[in-house]
Amino acid sequence: MTAPFIPLIDLASAAGILRPLDRALGLMVADLESGHRTEGLTQEERGLLALTTAQVSQSLTQGHLCLDLSQLAGKPIWPGNQRLQQWLQDNHHSWPVWPPLESWLDFLQGCRQVAEAGSISSPDDISAVGLLCLDERHRLYLSRYYEAELALAIHFNRLQQTRCDLDQVKARELLQRYFADTNGQLAADNRQALAALSACTHHFCTIVGGPGTGKTTTVTRILAMLMELNTAPHPLRMALSAPTGKAAARLMESIAKARNQLPASEEIKNGIPANASTLHRLLKVRPDGKGFRHHRDNPLALDLLLIDEVSMVDIQLMRSVLDALPPHCRLILLGDSDQLASVEAGNVLDDICRHRESFGLSDHFMTFAESLGLRPTLGTAHNPPPLTDRVIRLTQSYRFTADSGIGHLARSVNEGRADDAVSILLDQQWPDVHWQTLPPGEPVPVAVLKPALEAYHEYLQSGTVIEALKAFDRYRILCATREGYYGVETLNQLLEQHLQRKGSIPRNVTGAQSHYRGRPVMVTHNDYRTQLFNGDIGLIWPDEQDRLKAWFTDDQGEVRSVPLYRLPRHETVYAMTIHKSQGSEFEHCTVLMPDPEQSLLTRELLYTGITRAKKQVSLWGNKASLRAAVHRKTNRMSGLAERLWGKAVIAGASSTILPPTSSSGDKTDKSGSSGEQLNLW
Repeated sequence: MTAPFIPLIDLASAAGILRPLDRALGLMVADLESGHRTEGLTQEERGLLALTTAQVSQSLTQGHLCLDLSQLAGKPIWPGNQRLQQWLQDNHHSWPVWPPLESWLDFLQGCRQVAEAGSISSPDDISAVGLLCLDERHRLYLSRYYEAELALAIHFNRLQQTRCDLDQVKARELLQRYFADTNGQLAADNRQALAALSACTHHFCTIVGGPGTGKTTTVTRILAMLMELNTAPHPLRMALSAPTGKAAARLMESIAKARNQLPASEEIKNGIPANASTLHRLLKVRPDGKGFRHHRDNPLALDLLLIDEVSMVDIQLMRSVLDALPPHCRLILLGDSDQLASVEAGNVLDDICRHRESFGLSDHFMTFAESLGLRPTLGTAHNPPPLTDRVIRLTQSYRFTADSGIGHLARSVNEGRADDAVSILLDQQWPDVHWQTLPPGEPVPVAVLKPALEAYHEYLQSGTVIEALKAFDRYRILCATREGYYGVETLNQLLEQHLQRKGSIPRNVTGAQSHYRGRPVMVTHNDYRTQLFNGDIGLIWPDEQDRLKAWFTDDQGEVRSVPLYRLPRHETVYAMTIHKSQGSEFEHCTVLMPDPEQSLLTRELLYTGITRAKKQVSLWGNKASLRAAVHRKTNRMSGLAERLWGKAVIAGASSTILPPTSSSGDKTDKSGSSGEQLNLW
């Protein structure tokens, strides 16, 4: 006998498979649907609708925007769950399976709470439909997320409709001045120059690449070029932004450094914004925390918006940003599409870049680039999607040279070559990469803590909070998980205990609310009154009157204090999750990998952890965990990529990529660099 769905939902909620929210939403939708029908729903139909809705809701916690019914139809529900297996045996039920696709679709299409996506042409139509939405590709959404996906696609497609006709002589002079190498030559396949040409030609451009590929250097030159090309009666109104305060501060610092090196007038240099802000601060969160002051009816007063670390931006936040852009505003996105996706649902940057390698440049854009002295090796395609000219990937790393073990390891992981990654870690020729075996299922060895204790003892000896903040950011332990032997909670407790034994911090002060000089804290809850947000990291440190306060570096690079009684929810952060480390960089990182069975141990997670290190990375784990991570690639369900790239992608086809018409000139981007560089991506 097959298990009934309603008791199954209750069991799943109690076992943690479903959240209480998922269960409540599923039952609510089923009850609403039943109330709309004269004869109501049968018990089986009510259970199926409730379970399907609950599963759609639960999929959001895994980052998916929707549930692909075709991937689940006819398959077991939550296979392998031991608690479910025991319950089924106790109640003499066979393992439950999802319905066949055709009957599942017929049932859902007959429900008033399930809208057909084909009947929705704009986000404004969503208010008149049910709580669920089913598209023609058998993807089931909560209507709110279908609305966000649709709105995002409309915004991006609108941005792609605008292009600017550049004066060929002026464009050639600018590319030569800003991107020529030290010998005055513009390399034929200078990808940075190609990105600049794309950004100047189009109102929307995405520039992606790994760490050290020159994204912020390139975009600083782009901003200068756009200022020189500006023919409007007023200067360009530009804003720099990033998802987190740490990322905004790094963006500001990088652009300030690159601005000083520009071959431009002081007027142009001074016109580039000196400050960057978080997206929340840019949009101005309302005091009640519900929405933003800037939106469709009150847009930002901008001509250009630059957003860095876009991989961290979820679909709802990106939708809010695009809603607030005036129609004429340019948008430039920067990021690394191979990093971890946003914590919340969606994978916007990956969706934008996903099919870039399937298409060459358009004939028109390639011809224009060649007329300016560039010979991109991307090839051409006949009538490709418009996005193909607006997504440029930088591949040359200037941080990780050919003798960098971090660079070679990151590339092997990113390309899914597990054997090569293992070889690099076991090979002693790479001084910046260290590998130690971590026994599975055993407590953390003291050797793992040794470099952390040395690094943290150093910052605790600092004379001022500014010195301490800088010293603390040189090293970090990164964990894949929060719980378990190798999770953040265990590591923070162990490090605090060992620092107490060394006398670096006071004894008997452990606990979430126990403060002491030097305690590192991470905010875990957005607080709009103090302008502290989830992920912000600071130190507890005395002020001039020897009163303990929490000190943070804001997104303007300034250090500010917050009284302890106003400090939002927070936790100790000697160790942090790799997710929380996005947007940060450290001279030395120790990365701990959990057992290989952990589903969150993915290629993107490992790659992100490795590339947080600028000079040295130490990996603790076992070969099975390493191989599992490299082979487990994240795939978030969404329809955004298809909406952006078109029906050719849906059909599994792509334009034929033709080779470049010529390949003269140096194919290596040497702008402002010397020595052999490593092509990471």
